[in-house]
Amino acid sequence: MIIFFFFFLFLFVYSYVVFPASLYYFNSKKFIKEENQNRSVIVLISAYNEELNIANTINAIFSSSTSQAVIKVIIGDDGSSDNTRNIIHNLARQFPNLELEEFSRMGKPNILNKLVEKYRLNSKDNHLVFMDANISLDKNCLENLIKMLCYNQVGMVGASVIPMNDEDNVESQYVHRENRIKVQESRSTGYAIGVFGACFAMKGEYFAAIPSHFITDDLYLTMSTIAQRKYVLYSDEAKVYEAMHADVGNEFKRKKRYAAGNFQILFHFMSLLNPFKTSLGFLYSYFFHKIIRWLSPVMLSIFWGISFFNLFGQYSRILMLVGMGLCLFLFFNYLLTKWKVKLIGYRLYYFLSMNLAILLGFLNYLKGIKSNVWERSDRI
Repeated sequence: MIIFFFFFLFLFVYSYVVFPASLYYFNSKKFIKEENQNRSVIVLISAYNEELNIANTINAIFSSSTSQAVIKVIIGDDGSSDNTRNIIHNLARQFPNLELEEFSRMGKPNILNKLVEKYRLNSKDNHLVFMDANISLDKNCLENLIKMLCYNQVGMVGASVIPMNDEDNVESQYVHRENRIKVQESRSTGYAIGVFGACFAMKGEYFAAIPSHFITDDLYLTMSTIAQRKYVLYSDEAKVYEAMHADVGNEFKRKKRYAAGNFQILFHFMSLLNPFKTSLGFLYSYFFHKIIRWLSPVMLSIFWGISFFNLFGQYSRILMLVGMGLCLFLFFNYLLTKWKVKLIGYRLYYFLSMNLAILLGFLNYLKGIKSNVWERSDRI
């Protein structure tokens, strides 16, 4: 039994330390450019209570370098209770290509499904750009996304999310690392394992309706595109900006929710673990970038639990004490957050908290997820 523990511990360390560095030693993937492509660019946004951000986002789209190629910007309002709808109605007088569809609260994935279905956008005539309402769009972002889509083998391209506030911000540093990993995955294997939902583009014919109870629409569309034997690239030139703050409580709730969605994806797309349906490069990235990180909190908690039954021999007591020590560390720092006192070992606390969120997300997945509607976690 102890052999299994150390083997999994090795995989855990490899996924965080060795795997990102190993991608730099892969050869770059080559693509054949698609000629004479003439598609409409359609921007789709699901908005919920975005009165502080929606006007800036819309103005940025219509002032971007590819604004003339954008045939339509369609916003699905997800039952906003603030002034979001009025702001969009007023801007529609200025921008004739802007359209608003109003819905009762149903969640972002269902909004996107409704928009694609109503406007019949899942065709070879369209490039679909999916965007959050609270981002700041780089002027050349859309141009760079569409440029990378113009390859026969490519079905989707993700934009890099650049945190606006980097100073001593663990969440911002995490996003920067994810950007680097996704860019290298894209360059070396042709498969970025997940794009950020803040902004990505895909060819219309590869859009697949997102199951109504699924949470992570961006990861679902990524895996669905890969299942259709198309590459998913990630651009370091297409940029959007997002304000982030490393509030542990806020990020804990967000990651717990996403973790439940990630397990939905893992088990829904089990067929992608067949190398004959993808590639060894995809499996390498998917296994170490996602699967091991998702499973680590679950497996390590199981190993810790069985250590109480002395199944690890002489190591049982050590594993038991280490696990108890980490639990006490988490609990003590949690109390400090409630008392608004400076935390001890903040980075370790943040890392352990996010892994605990994954564990709880897995338990929520096992209980069953009936709805993807949720209250937004503020990042601004």
